Amino acid sequence: MKAVLELDARLRLLQEQAHEWAVDMRSLALELDADPDGVRIHLDLPAMHRVAALQIPPEHNPNPLRIGPHTYFLTSALERVVFFEEGAWGDLGMMLASPGAPMAGFLVSALGTPEQQEKFFGRIQRGPTWTFFGLTEPTGGSDATGLRTTLTETADGDMLRLDGAKRY
Repeated sequence: MKAVLELDARLRLLQEQAHEWAVDMRSLALELDADPDGVRIHLDLPAMHRVAALQIPPEHNPNPLRIGPHTYFLTSALERVVFFEEGAWGDLGMMLASPGAPMAGFLVSALGTPEQQEKFFGRIQRGPTWTFFGLTEPTGGSDATGLRTTLTETADGDMLRLDGAKRY
């Protein structure tokens, strides 16, 4: 396997765009640290809007990021690393707190029904919103093989019941 030492032209364009947005985030980072509830004020930043709409699979994303002749969905690990490394330069806290579907989206894409995927990704595209991925449990940490949270079908089979506790 060949190691990636230099980014190709396509990934350099993504890196440059992400860096430009990171500059915007960096300028607001201290303000956000002083007033964490003010994050909603910053949702109109191009960086926040784009981060929220990225990482959506092509079949659910009619408006991917386009830079020059290239299209980006941020569904590949390499695109994500390039993009988020630049975002972290701007401000790691703002990047990690950005709306969108970074972890939950992959699970919905892999495990969700077409209807669930449409609802989930459709909501993200209507405007910046946060999604959540609950793994860590109070007594088991992040051991995915030892999860105690359960999902069971109700007696009538019409609903599912989620029982458990999550931490963080």
